[in-house]
Amino acid sequence: MKTKAINAVKAGRRKHSVAEEIMRFGSIIVGALFVAVGLEAFLIPNGFLDGGITGISILISNFLPVPMGVILGILNIPFIILTWLKVGHMSAIRTAVGIAVLAVATIVLHHMEPWTEEFFLALAYGGALLGVGIGLALRQGGALDGMESLASILSRSARYSVDQLILFFNILIF
Repeated sequence: MKTKAINAVKAGRRKHSVAEEIMRFGSIIVGALFVAVGLEAFLIPNGFLDGGITGISILISNFLPVPMGVILGILNIPFIILTWLKVGHMSAIRTAVGIAVLAVATIVLHHMEPWTEEFFLALAYGGALLGVGIGLALRQGGALDGMESLASILSRSARYSVDQLILFFNILIF
């Protein structure tokens, strides 16, 4: 048993302890909550649009009587499946948890009053919360948007980094 663990470490693979996985999932959940607050308390009520599948969900929810969180969850399903097939089951599970928490949190927080109606403050605070939240999730091996997952997968075989690919996708969406 001990030899297997040593060989896994030597091969560059290391088993994660239960405590490490709990910390990973906790960070992803906190990140999703940061993003939900950034969206619902600052960006969406002040007319800002996010990128990725979240931005597409915001646009669609303006035309359909369906909460943005529901659309967000549905549109991200193919990307979770793609992550499962191309990256692995743990990354897909982390991503699914992050997206589920984000979707539910945006539904719960949707009718809250904006924390500020000042244009630049809403942009700065909302953007900061999104950046921290997305960073937490990505750092722990999860994602909060299908475009992040797709960019992570494509960056493995492309000469572009994850952030460059996300920027490209967002330019297409905007």
